[in-house]
Amino acid sequence: MDTRIEELHNGALDVILHKLTEDILCLSHGEQVDPPGFRAAQSRVQRLVEFCDQNDCALVDDPNCVQIVMSRTDIAQTLERCLKDAGTASGIAVRAPRYAICKDSARIVDLRAPMIAKPLIAAGTKASHSLLVVLNNDFATSVEYPCILQEYVNHNAELFKVYVLGDHISVHRRPSLPDLPRDATTNKSVVAFDSQRPYSMLRHFGYNDERMTSTSKSRLNKQMKNSFNATCRR
Repeated sequence: MDTRIEELHNGALDVILHKLTEDILCLSHGEQVDPPGFRAAQSRVQRLVEFCDQNDCALVDDPNCVQIVMSRTDIAQTLERCLKDAGTASGIAVRAPRYAICKDSARIVDLRAPMIAKPLIAAGTKASHSLLVVLNNDFATSVEYPCILQEYVNHNAELFKVYVLGDHISVHRRPSLPDLPRDATTNKSVVAFDSQRPYSMLRHFGYNDERMTSTSKSRLNKQMKNSFNATCRR
């Protein structure tokens, strides 16, 4: 954003939809990491904010809010706080996945596999989208630190993207990771995936019809049915 904002359409702008992810990430790291880069990023973000404040121009989204959602630690803590005692109108409890922040392999976590290991930075770098599904509890040497470990919650292989603009809310279904059987064995300890690419399928986790007993398949089908019914009720 080296062009002066005032020169764009003679400065007659109603809304600016920015993508200053890398600049905001640089600011979150602090000046000591990269002083020249920090000052350049600070200047670009400050110019944008000041222009919008002085010209009655809406800025989507507020850089301070963007900075929060770029940290998986902040996201997890915010969800934990906001969803405390939350539930649906039909009485279904709603909570965030349990999690632990691990700075190194010495951190003992009160979580059991399966889990998802995620970098602490949620956006702005290629590594932020490289995740691991941990399938057994001997994972210390398989995970890159620091990271956040979250319990793996079966969710009918679907996720919901929710977009909010003022009072308008738009919800879109997207494919997600598969439901994992709880009593079947696999020869894999971790499964890596990129959250910006098509998600891994059940066969990529080392489960197949030969390894899964009829009881396992019946239980998994029941889990998926219950998850689907709960989604419909919500």
